[in-house]
Amino acid sequence: MQEAMELKEMIKQERKMLDKVVAECVVDHEDAYDQSKKLDDLITRYYED
Repeated sequence: MQEAMELKEMIKQERKMLDKVVAECVVDHEDAYDQSKKLDDLITRYYED
């Protein structure tokens, strides 16, 4: 359970970095968020089981 909480915190930090990258690079952020979210969901699901 602790691992899942730590992971969620890491994911939150990752999102902040993604925001910064998206702002600086002017990439299609919808696509970037979709990819990031899929990865986050997979990782979280893996640790919750």
